[in-house]
Amino acid sequence: MLDFFFFLKTMLLTLVVVLLLQIEIGNRTVETHVHDWMVGSVAAGFIGNAAHGGANFLKDASFKMTKKIKEHMGAKAKKESSETKASHFHWGWQKANDSEIDSASENNSPLNTRDRD
Repeated sequence: MLDFFFFLKTMLLTLVVVLLLQIEIGNRTVETHVHDWMVGSVAAGFIGNAAHGGANFLKDASFKMTKKIKEHMGAKAKKESSETKASHFHWGWQKANDSEIDSASENNSPLNTRDRD
């Protein structure tokens, strides 16, 4: 129930702020005055320059990463034949030879429970 009251209070506060911003002072609204003040402030210029620099950094970094990935994948594809393009991951298990399987005794098998009783 507290969440619902929080929602109502937030909704009412938002409505009040929006209505207050629509009050006209001279021939312009309070909203227009606030917008012009924010756009013309010195802080907006610094924030805009920082955002522009960040966008350029991300663009350059993503371009370089994409280029490196393409180079790496291209070199790997050229070096390997089509048969070796499968995953190189191994569980560390070794396949038993046929001779090892044949020489294994059934009595040593953990599945053999006939002689244990």
